[in-house]
Amino acid sequence: MPSMEVDQERPSQEADRLFSEKQYDKALTLLDGLIKNEKATEWDRFRAGWCIYYTKFKNASGDAVIRIAHEILSLMPKEKRETDLLVQITALKTVDSLKNKNNESGYTRIIELLDLLNPESLNEETGTGFDGKGKQIEYASNKEKYYAEKTRALFELKRWSECIDSCEEALGKIAKFHYGNDIWFKRRRALSLNGLGRHEEALLGLREVLAQKHDWFIESELAIILHELGDHDSAWHHAVNASIGLQSKDAEYGVKLFELMGNILTSMQRPNEAEQHFMLAAAIRNEKGWSIPESLKSLTGSKNATHNKGVQEVLLELRSFWQSEKKSWTKILHGKIKNILNDGACGFIIGDDGNDYYFRTKSFIQMSNGIKNGMEVRFEAIKSYDKKKQKDSLEAIRIMPPSTEKNNSQKSNRNDV
Repeated sequence: MPSMEVDQERPSQEADRLFSEKQYDKALTLLDGLIKNEKATEWDRFRAGWCIYYTKFKNASGDAVIRIAHEILSLMPKEKRETDLLVQITALKTVDSLKNKNNESGYTRIIELLDLLNPESLNEETGTGFDGKGKQIEYASNKEKYYAEKTRALFELKRWSECIDSCEEALGKIAKFHYGNDIWFKRRRALSLNGLGRHEEALLGLREVLAQKHDWFIESELAIILHELGDHDSAWHHAVNASIGLQSKDAEYGVKLFELMGNILTSMQRPNEAEQHFMLAAAIRNEKGWSIPESLKSLTGSKNATHNKGVQEVLLELRSFWQSEKKSWTKILHGKIKNILNDGACGFIIGDDGNDYYFRTKSFIQMSNGIKNGMEVRFEAIKSYDKKKQKDSLEAIRIMPPSTEKNNSQKSNRNDV
């Protein structure tokens, strides 16, 4: 008569055979029986988890992902969860499904899931694939996904110190970010520093980010902090740069920016121009069917003012105003290309004022004959950040050949001699 141990082994062995033959449904039926009768080994539970993954989880979507993930994770021994591949795959896919649940419970659940994992066990290799148009794209490594989602959740929950620590951990431990996405961790760290009231550190951090990526919303974030610190002139400069960088078709994303500009102008004692920006913010809200706060209505001078003009009409008027504002403080500088670095990707200009200005080759315009050392140029300058020297620096943008006026002036001077 066969022993009890042999009888108990048979379902497990049969489940292994069925699993190897990819008959996951049948294998899961046998393994479920062992689990319910409390006869399953640790190996059986792992096998059951993979069966659930292949039969239910792999192609699941929506809320089903969260429910099935719980089913898989409940089978995994706690001491093995940090390094188990199935737990990693399950947790990361579930986090991905929670990304659109922009609420406190969703962010809290993301952190709980990621805390099941040990980031040291996650791979650091970026992946490649193709988008719907056949264009090759790069995917983030699992380690980068882990830190990206964890820092995002911590940031949204305003757990500033933890967010800073996680950002610094990511920047220190990830050797390669896909598409140079280390800047988003730097940005999140800077904004978290601002959340802790460490404003000067936040400004330095955001200026470093802006030096790497000239995006309107980074200019806007700098404007917010500077306005809070009472530096209204600098805040206005960044706000104007942000508004110029924001395309008209994306105006709805700039509602808070336009309200901020109205507040800055109010602080600068420019009430009429401030009202125009409040009107633009209100007009966008009205056009999109969004509610208009009473405080904003009162700032437009009339509760019905927003109905008088459409968004594009107000935008057109203000865009010429912003360009005029920028022109009033933009100084055109002259100098020569001092040296070209990194296979022509960047270099330095020595200005007529004696200062060095870093440049990126992509900042050149109207330079059909290429660039070379010693070439005379004219340019605008912005504040930047030198990562190597860890201090503010200057960067040349909109670099062009020297103006005709300057060339004529130089010729005249030579003739006089």
